[in-house]
Amino acid sequence: MFWTDEIFRTDVRRNSVGLVLLVCGFGTGDADEMERTYGRLVEEAREAACETEPHVSVRLALTSDRIIERLYRESGIRVPDVRSAMEDILGGKFAGEIEEIRILTAQAVGGREFKKLEAIADSYRSKVRISLDSPLLAGPKIERLADILVDEAASFKEEAIVYVGHGTHGRDPCGSASYQKLQKLIRGRGNGNIFIGELQTGIGPVIRELSEKAFRRIRLCSLMMVSGHHWIEDVAGDIGDSWKNTLTQAGYKVTCVRTSLLERKEVREILIRDIKAV
Repeated sequence: MFWTDEIFRTDVRRNSVGLVLLVCGFGTGDADEMERTYGRLVEEAREAACETEPHVSVRLALTSDRIIERLYRESGIRVPDVRSAMEDILGGKFAGEIEEIRILTAQAVGGREFKKLEAIADSYRSKVRISLDSPLLAGPKIERLADILVDEAASFKEEAIVYVGHGTHGRDPCGSASYQKLQKLIRGRGNGNIFIGELQTGIGPVIRELSEKAFRRIRLCSLMMVSGHHWIEDVAGDIGDSWKNTLTQAGYKVTCVRTSLLERKEVREILIRDIKAV
């Protein structure tokens, strides 16, 4: 087994496997957060896949070696990296029966981590049919997310809602373009109180937008797949130049909402929505 907790175990209850659904994301070093994010996504993906595909195995793999090592060191949870998971799938008990590996991407944008996942998938295409889902902020998924955020904002018309994403390493323009597209879609739906920001580009652009509006109260919300230390320290921290402190010092009353994207059932439903069409 690659992991010890039941919620993360590979589905070995079937006598044959034709399709493997491999859920892939960056991960989180917090075992409890792992359970309520990736764990729930894996279970819900399994339920959705089993409705139409009788021979399916649903597995989890992470792209961050650092997170994988931390999880095992601190919690005894062993989750494979993507390449190890692929090798196990193609060389395991049902190797000769595998017809397709579908990679369900639990990533927000098509930055460095997604490109790494894409490269690994490409390296196995000569051995098995592989399909790779798009990140959340791409294709039809970003449209669905925009709808969800706009609908929710209707209950907070007197507040500005600032969503903060990780951004991408090195300020990858692909990542920034995804956040900008989400903002554009939201404005196109007639919403004026949602503001999209990212840690990599800083709070400056958001502050400038807010200064042109009359809002004095702000809901600071997570646009991260998991709200780990970046949220705790860089966004909602009580010391230093966190987003919360910066906005408070600018005269705003700030409420922090830590709930991550993967903790939200409606977002997990976006990620697994197309599974039944496989």
